[in-house]
Amino acid sequence: MPLPLWNNGKANVEVAEARRIQAQASLLVTQREVERQVTEAALLYETQRQRLTGWKPEMLDSFKEAAALADRHYRLGAVEIATYVELQEKYLEAVDAINETKTSALEAALAVEQLTGLSETLVKLNSEQSP
Repeated sequence: MPLPLWNNGKANVEVAEARRIQAQASLLVTQREVERQVTEAALLYETQRQRLTGWKPEMLDSFKEAAALADRHYRLGAVEIATYVELQEKYLEAVDAINETKTSALEAALAVEQLTGLSETLVKLNSEQSP
């Protein structure tokens, strides 16, 4: 009965090589997924930041003033309820749009920070500054 002493190591080497190739493929897939997530979050952050720069502070102030003026005129009886409600809705929609954009930008910035491990923060702690 022959003893297979000379072929023992070859099978183990082939199994280890297959595992190494599989691990490299897994690493490459994971690396590409992380790169995709970083790119997606960075693009979203930049897009939302640009949208925020398009909102001028005086625009929101003018909406606020119009809503306050409509409130005052409604209370005096000079403005109908439909006009009053519409102006209040438009003001709230503008505030909501700005807040949603800020929230989306902050979430994207935090995702970029988390995925990349940035030491510099993209998110400003000062509430007056936009991201």
